[in-house]
Amino acid sequence: MYSMKNKIILQLKPSKIHKTGIGVFSTKPIKKGSVVPLWNNKDWRVIKDPKGQEKDLCNHFCLTDDRIKNKFHCPKDWNYKSIGWYINDSANPNISYDGGKYKAIRNIGANKELTVNYDDLE
Repeated sequence: MYSMKNKIILQLKPSKIHKTGIGVFSTKPIKKGSVVPLWNNKDWRVIKDPKGQEKDLCNHFCLTDDRIKNKFHCPKDWNYKSIGWYINDSANPNISYDGGKYKAIRNIGANKELTVNYDDLE
């Protein structure tokens, strides 16, 4: 019988950082330097000057480009999002963006929340 248990390394759970939100957690230890599969590269797009409901979603949920006013990096489909959209911000992150990939910057234990410094993504 095939088991997915050993294949699943990330899951969504209530965040300890944002008590009313969710975060991305490891299901097993992740070694320093390991690539962490947070994103499907086809899962995002850039929107300039969103309107209506999409504007509200962008303001709450998307990454901004400070160089260009009202430009947002957001999910291609609001009904389907890669798990990376739920990663929370931290001044002491355990994941960093490096060469087009997200990598563990230290060993991360099982059941630990993954975080990134949002300022490093700009």
